[in-house]
Amino acid sequence: VISLENISTVVPSVTFRKGTTSANSAIVMRGVGTISFSVAAEPSVSTVVDGVVLSRSGQAFMDLVYLQRLEVLRGPQGTLFGRNASAGLVNIVSKGGTDTFEAEASADWFEGEEYRLRAAISGPLGENLSARLTGFYGSFDGNITNINGGRNDKVNGYERYGVRGIMDYDDGGNTVRLIADYYKADDD
Repeated sequence: VISLENISTVVPSVTFRKGTTSANSAIVMRGVGTISFSVAAEPSVSTVVDGVVLSRSGQAFMDLVYLQRLEVLRGPQGTLFGRNASAGLVNIVSKGGTDTFEAEASADWFEGEEYRLRAAISGPLGENLSARLTGFYGSFDGNITNINGGRNDKVNGYERYGVRGIMDYDDGGNTVRLIADYYKADDD
């Protein structure tokens, strides 16, 4: 799974409803979900990334880069994850730093000049301290041609890129994870 848009291929009873933008796209779990065109509406299927609850559904539809695991919790999860998890929860846990030096990269090319690039580097920084730095880029011109006004512009495409850094400290008794990321998406 490279994004939450593909989640229905690996998890039964969970579907993804694609909207015109990420702000009005939604995850539907066992037939229950919030489909709204308002940015103020809270989703009934919540998304948590590395312990942080994403309060708006549009924040959840980013590229998933180098996951440790993806968990789906069905049914009300409000006790542990807040009020916007009444239908369920998708929990995303990222890969963290490693004790040995590792590097990985991937490049995907699809029909219609759509491509995605990903790269990550991880390793130790010191005693009990490790880190991972991940970068990604994706682009798609679109699959609809707008001929209005004599233009031949492609629409329904995107350009997304970002970088994410994770630093893990673990001395056996204490575990601390610091995460910083930058993400930019331009969907048309």
